[in-house]
Amino acid sequence: MRAERRLGELLAALPKQDGGDAARARSQAATEVPTRPDELGISKSQSSRCQAIAAVPEPVFEEYVPGVREQGRADGKTELTTTGALLVARQYRPSSSPTPLLTPPAEQSDPRHHFDVADAAALPWPDSSVDLVVTSPPCGLDINYLDGDDSDYAGWLARLDTWLAQLYRVARHASGRLCLNVPLDRDRGGWQPVSADAINIAGAVGWQFRTWLLWDKLQAGAGTDRGSIDSAGAPNVTAPVESVLVFFRGSGYRTRPAAMPHQAWLDLCGPRGASRARMIQLPQRRSAKCCPSDA
Repeated sequence: MRAERRLGELLAALPKQDGGDAARARSQAATEVPTRPDELGISKSQSSRCQAIAAVPEPVFEEYVPGVREQGRADGKTELTTTGALLVARQYRPSSSPTPLLTPPAEQSDPRHHFDVADAAALPWPDSSVDLVVTSPPCGLDINYLDGDDSDYAGWLARLDTWLAQLYRVARHASGRLCLNVPLDRDRGGWQPVSADAINIAGAVGWQFRTWLLWDKLQAGAGTDRGSIDSAGAPNVTAPVESVLVFFRGSGYRTRPAAMPHQAWLDLCGPRGASRARMIQLPQRRSAKCCPSDA
């Protein structure tokens, strides 16, 4: 933790690049552009995390570290983690809003349309400010992401807990919604019920379960359904679907005026509306029982 904090201090002190053609045009050694973090093997995500921890005032940091250690000795499970430190760092973020990404000219004049770049473990948005979240968290489950997400399942669940807690905080207290896309299960390096664990974690941080949709990806699974060659000793089924778990906070119902013409609603999601469209496209799958979550 102290190494990450020190790295954040060093990164914050690095001279910033001009960027663009002006930086690339420099040829003199004395005027070369500063070294980029990625040239040092430091990802943007790692740089952001370390600088966030470095922004925590030293007295607060020095009180936090032994406090977590003492708690760990007392309960036998609390650990000193980067995720925990980022939660402390959240309150020391600059008060200015995140720099928006470039948006199309037609949208730039409309304040309702903008993009924010934020860390899901420490969102800069105020409490009870988001109506709907649709997200697929990065699954570092034996998948090599550029920012180095590891494949430790327990660690991934701990990060998921932090992300879901942050999303719960910013969701509307009376009517917030969350659609969480996660794998159905995991069969690499062991077998874990990923969706079931996600539901349990979401419930623990406050989310209320609404429904469970299956996203039919229309491709065969990579499992060995028939077992090993000439043997049924170890069949391994990889379902060609993913979960879209729907949660809410506050009330599960909303009362508001109609937002679309009745026929348009029927065409999209009326009695078998979306299901019928899939049936027409894929008559060979008529017997499949799958929710049309990707319609």
